[in-house]
Amino acid sequence: MAQNYYDEFVKLPLDKMAQKMEDMTFLYNETRVPKKHYKEKLSVAVEEMIE
Repeated sequence: MAQNYYDEFVKLPLDKMAQKMEDMTFLYNETRVPKKHYKEKLSVAVEEMIE
């Protein structure tokens, strides 16, 4: 079975995930959302997101 981008993405450390998300956002709409924003969102404890 061929691997897709997601399979590789989930193995990345948090900092690199945030950078990749920033890059994808820019490629989609040439909008710059700082890596810091994604890093904060990815760092939220799961309990907070479930509420």
